[in-house]
Amino acid sequence: MNYRIISADDHIDMQWLPRDLWQKRVPAAWRARAPRVVETDAGPYWVCGEERGDPWGGRKGVAGSMGGRRLALEKGGVLEPGVLRPTTTALRLADMDRDGVGEPSCRSGTRRGSPSGTPPRRPGCRSASIWAAGCAP
Repeated sequence: MNYRIISADDHIDMQWLPRDLWQKRVPAAWRARAPRVVETDAGPYWVCGEERGDPWGGRKGVAGSMGGRRLALEKGGVLEPGVLRPTTTALRLADMDRDGVGEPSCRSGTRRGSPSGTPPRRPGCRSASIWAAGCAP
């Protein structure tokens, strides 16, 4: 394939992470305070401690929180709520082939700083790194 684009600024935002990322991988001593996805009246959201964070699962209609912009997946007609296209290797590769994108450089879009009482960065980052290593094509 002749790639037209090399993506140098991909983001893996919280909404695209597996809902059990930290609950499965953070040491048991920190699990109760680790980020988790909970069902709310407004849909699934990340919660850390008592603080509600970002929505989970790539839901349509989140553009209002982005200043009216739509996700590229929504623009392309492939956004499916609960389907984690950016972090599901086969789906991401299919999207890249369709769009003529090669060699992405991904980084986490998780926020700096943590709510009080959350696990320290090292166990959280280690858990995310273990998961990410399994996603490599």
